[in-house]
Amino acid sequence: MELDLYKYAGDPNTINKTLGNPNVISGYMSNDLDIDNPTIKLASYDMEYNYIYIPVLHRYYFIDDVTIDPNGIWHLKLSLDVLMTYRDAILNATVTITKQKTNDLDSVDYAKRLTKFK
Repeated sequence: MELDLYKYAGDPNTINKTLGNPNVISGYMSNDLDIDNPTIKLASYDMEYNYIYIPVLHRYYFIDDVTIDPNGIWHLKLSLDVLMTYRDAILNATVTITKQKTNDLDSVDYAKRLTKFK
């Protein structure tokens, strides 16, 4: 399967990441597929890459851990980047935000918190 590898140096909590040009390679998944935290197997790997897009799954992932087995096969443990994977749905969502104040110290202004996504 085709994999797009990236070198990402920005904030992981950014919804619109600037990724640059991918290094397109071939790899395969381990037999037990966890779509949110898959493990990818590669014949070779450049440790400078820390981010991946898997077109067949339509998902973006962080590369969390890299190991190599005695046969020279690289194992990349991934975790789903929810913000990039679902960015169009998030940015196109219509929501109603209300400001709630309580008498305790836990009052939150949600409208101010959501401005971080823009």
